[in-house]
Amino acid sequence: MPFVDCYAPLMGHDQWRTDLAASTVPHHPGQAGYGLIAWLVLHNGWNEWLQIA
Repeated sequence: MPFVDCYAPLMGHDQWRTDLAASTVPHHPGQAGYGLIAWLVLHNGWNEWLQIA
């Protein structure tokens, strides 16, 4: 089953850490954090998964 590693790339990312620290919901990022996850998914396997690459 294919997956996109979001842990390793975000672990040391400043914006990710800032977004998590500012969140009112524990362990959930804000808008910027979810944008970073979306970027990772779109640039690391999305086209292959959809078989359009």
